[in-house]
Amino acid sequence: MNVRDKVLKLMMEYPPDCISCPICEGTEFRPLFNEDRYGLPLDVVVCLKCELIQVDSRNPQEFYDEFYVKYYRDLHEVEKKIGDLDAYFDWQYERAKRMFGDVKEDRPMQILEIGCSAGGILQHCKDCGHTVQGIDLDSKYVEYGKSKGLNISVDTIDTVKIDERPEYVIMSHVVEHLLDPVSVLKKVREIMHPRGHLFVECPGAGNLLKYDMDFKKSLQLAHVYYFHLRSLEQLLEKCGFFLVKGTEDIQAIFRPCFKDIPNKFILGERTESICSDPKGQSTPRMIVAHPRSGAMYMSRLLQKIGVDMKHQELGKDGVVSWQHICDNEYKVACDTVIHQVRHPLKVIASTAYTLGGCAFPFMFDCIGNPPSPHPLAIAMWTWIKWNELIEKRAKWRFKIEDYHSGDLLRNLGFAQGITGMLDIKPDVPKDINSILHIPTSWAELEVVDSGLCKKVKEMGVRYGY
Repeated sequence: MNVRDKVLKLMMEYPPDCISCPICEGTEFRPLFNEDRYGLPLDVVVCLKCELIQVDSRNPQEFYDEFYVKYYRDLHEVEKKIGDLDAYFDWQYERAKRMFGDVKEDRPMQILEIGCSAGGILQHCKDCGHTVQGIDLDSKYVEYGKSKGLNISVDTIDTVKIDERPEYVIMSHVVEHLLDPVSVLKKVREIMHPRGHLFVECPGAGNLLKYDMDFKKSLQLAHVYYFHLRSLEQLLEKCGFFLVKGTEDIQAIFRPCFKDIPNKFILGERTESICSDPKGQSTPRMIVAHPRSGAMYMSRLLQKIGVDMKHQELGKDGVVSWQHICDNEYKVACDTVIHQVRHPLKVIASTAYTLGGCAFPFMFDCIGNPPSPHPLAIAMWTWIKWNELIEKRAKWRFKIEDYHSGDLLRNLGFAQGITGMLDIKPDVPKDINSILHIPTSWAELEVVDSGLCKKVKEMGVRYGY
C-alpha cells in the first residue's frame, strides 16, 4: 500500500467536521476544489463574507496528530527533495541567513520558534548571539536538534514551559496548518514580550509562480488555510496583533496591539515611580525631552565633563529628565529649563516599540488619552503633546543630533570654568540605552493617522528637521 492509500485509509477512520470561518465566524462558503494536488479528498472553499480560503470539511485533531507523525514527510517526499537530517538542518540554516541575515547586528534577544523542526533556523539565531527556544511535534527532528545543543522540545504552545518571555517569535510555515489558529495566536500574544515581534511565514495564496499559476497545485491535505496578506492581517488583528510590514509571499512581521488605555495599558498599570520623587524640591537646571530622545545619553555626556546632572534624579547641578516637567507631584521648580529634541521618526518608532514600565499611563495622566490604540498613533500623540508641554517652560531648545557642548553649557548658565569642561572629550556610546526596534517612515505614519502625521511634520519642521 503506497503512502497516498495509507492516508486515505486513515481519513476514513476520522470523519470530518464542518466549522465556521476563524476570521468572521461566517458559515457560508463557495466551493473551489474537492481534492488536493495528490488527489486526496479536500473540500476547499472561500468564505463569502471575508474571502478567506480554507478547508470546509476537515478531519479532527487526532487525525492530524497521526498523519504528521506517520505520513506527512513521506507524502511530500521531504527527504527525497532535501536530503537526510543533516542536509535538512543545513537547508534550514541557509534559509535563516536569508530571512534574518541582519540579526547579528542587534542586541541579544530571547527567541522562540513554534514549529522549529530540526532547529536550523534557531541555530543561526543562536550563532548570532541570541538565546533560543523551540517547540515541534516531530520527536525525530527534535532529538536531532537537541543533539546539536539546541533548547528545543516536543511541545505545543499550551504545554511548553517558557524560559523567558520571547522578544521575537518565529512561526515559519505553521499558521496554515493550525486547526484553531485563533486560540494558538492568542496564546502566543499572551506569552510573548508585550513589545516583541512575531514573524509569520506561510504560502501566499496569490503567489502562484512556483505552481505554474495553477492554484490547485498549491493545495495539500496538511494546509487548512490559504492566506493572502490581507486575510492573514485580519486573522492576526482578531488575535491582538497589528501588521508592521509584510509581502504576498507571505513573510510578515506583527506586533501586539496596545489596548485598554490609559490605566490598563498593555505594559502594566501605574504602580511604581519611574524616577526619584522630588517632593517639591527645586533644581538650578533641567534638560527635558520626550522619552526615547537621548536623555540618558545627554546625562552621561554632561557627567563625563564634570556637570552633575543625573538622569531622572536630581544632581547637584540639575537633572536630565522627561518626567519632571509635569504639573503633578513630580514637578520640579526650576528657572533654567532646556528643551532637548531628536528626529521625530526616531523617537516615534522607539516610543511605539520599546517604551515600557508605567510610562504611558503616567503620560496620559498629564496630556490625556490618545485618539487610537495603534502604537504608532500613540507615539505620535505623545510626541506632539509632550513637546508642547515642555515648550511652555523651556527657554532654549537644541537638537541632540547637533549637540555642541559650548552652546549647551552657556545656556545652562555655566559661565565660569567652561573652557576646562570643553577640553574633556567624553567617551559615551550613542547606543547606551538603545533597544532593538523596527524603524518607521512618514509614509507609514500617514497610513496610521494622517492628521497626527501632519502635526508631527509641522512640529518637526519648526524644530529644524
